Amino acid sequence: AHWKASLALATDGASEGYRHVASELLAGAMAGHTEELDIFDSLSYSPRFLQAMGRQGIEAEEMGSQSLLSVERRAAMLAAVLQERDQLHNVIVAPPKGAKCTRLQMLRRLSDSLAKTEANVEQRRAVWRRNEEAEEARQARAAMTAAHEEERAQRVRDRDRAFQAALDEHTRDARARERLTYMNARAIEQERCDRAEFELQQRFERSGRALAMRDEQRGERGRQLRAHVERAQRVAIQARRDEDAKGTALADRLKQADRRSEEAVRSHQRAREQSAERRRLQECEHSHQVTRILRMKEHERVRKHIEALEDRQAFDDCRHMLEHGRHLR
Repeated sequence: AHWKASLALATDGASEGYRHVASELLAGAMAGHTEELDIFDSLSYSPRFLQAMGRQGIEAEEMGSQSLLSVERRAAMLAAVLQERDQLHNVIVAPPKGAKCTRLQMLRRLSDSLAKTEANVEQRRAVWRRNEEAEEARQARAAMTAAHEEERAQRVRDRDRAFQAALDEHTRDARARERLTYMNARAIEQERCDRAEFELQQRFERSGRALAMRDEQRGERGRQLRAHVERAQRVAIQARRDEDAKGTALADRLKQADRRSEEAVRSHQRAREQSAERRRLQECEHSHQVTRILRMKEHERVRKHIEALEDRQAFDDCRHMLEHGRHLR
């Protein structure tokens, strides 16, 4: 019955006395009169006035100075709200019975269910906060692990640079020793050849003097001696050729040794590069695994967050149902 009266009041408008009072209040408030403004402020904090506005379907902004409605329309709405408020004051609320009693019981059950839902939501929030704290601790540990890995990689790089420097120094020393050995060998060989030539020259001179003194007496011996000298020259030439061949062979062996040393250095360099590439691949795989786990955990966290939002939405729907039921009541 009261709903029909509210509907008739919204449709037909308030009585003449309420329209007159509403027009005076609204005009005084728009003119800035203190008394009317105080009355409006007191009405805005009155629960019965707010309830009357709700029953008439009027928002506070629709009667304010920023409203797009006309002054007459706002005055009519204010009159309807004032008359609705007085009607609420005169209404005698009967005790609930029948379907109303059942509805109250359902509302109490709904309230209990909402309380349980709020407790569950609070528990989920506590779990979510604990998960966030665990995730922050895990990220801190991951950052510390990454710092340790970077420090270890730096130590490995420093060790490789030190090893490379030592290897380069050893290679330079080895080449210097090889060049020194080769130069000493050439010097010894040259000294030996010079000594042989000097001795041969002295022998030629002694032979020449002996031949000159005994030319007449030992002509035959002189011919034999010349033949011997010729053979000695051939032997010396052959010896010199043999020494040259030995020097060439020694130089070839030194070049081969130098080439083998360079190949060994390149082989060590390739081995170090392959080892560095394996370490880089291992570090890349480890970083990808860490990123993958982080993405999985982020996906799980988002899923739980969505579940919490859905629970919150369900709680809001239940609360809206309860508020709508209260308005209907």
